[in-house]
Amino acid sequence: MRPRTLQKLDDSARWLVARLHEPMGRAELTEVLTERGLTRPEAMAVLAYAVASGLLVERAGLLVPPGRFSSSEGAPPAGTTRQEPHSGWILVVEDEEDCASALKDLLDAEGLRPVSVAHHGKHALRLLALAGRPSLILLDLMMPEMNGWELLEILREDPELRDVPVVVLTASREKPPNVPVVRKPFRVPEVLSVVERAMAASA
Repeated sequence: MRPRTLQKLDDSARWLVARLHEPMGRAELTEVLTERGLTRPEAMAVLAYAVASGLLVERAGLLVPPGRFSSSEGAPPAGTTRQEPHSGWILVVEDEEDCASALKDLLDAEGLRPVSVAHHGKHALRLLALAGRPSLILLDLMMPEMNGWELLEILREDPELRDVPVVVLTASREKPPNVPVVRKPFRVPEVLSVVERAMAASA
């Protein structure tokens, strides 16, 4: 590759990283670069360069500068280790505020692990990109922006996240195969029992 071409890639990649305020997908970043005047192939080359050079890392299908968002709002609680295979936190993905708060309070009271809450699938992906692999995901199926079915499909395609235990929370009769289910409205003993079995199975 010619030095001038490499310099152009580096300049564009650093311009992009400086303006990246939250984890984003490749398609979104490609649009940002094309709005700057790059062609789509040029934008894709910039993203490839940024990943290859370590300016961006890919986590849960999103690109993020290493260490950029470690103190962002919504990241897992203190005591969670970033980017470790078993970081020891639980992710609750639930759009109903009362239900999410009740689950978080319940798990906190049991002293199981640090707990973080996402209110839809895209929010969950951002947290996963920031903090890495959780010990368990409690997943509602019916949510706005990205529902639980879509999030589960993305998780199953990610080599780092495909074997993270998932417990589905739903009032629907439909459920994903081979996934433990807690029916809404849930009962405390049932939630604790399913959570403890799922975490024991993954230990």
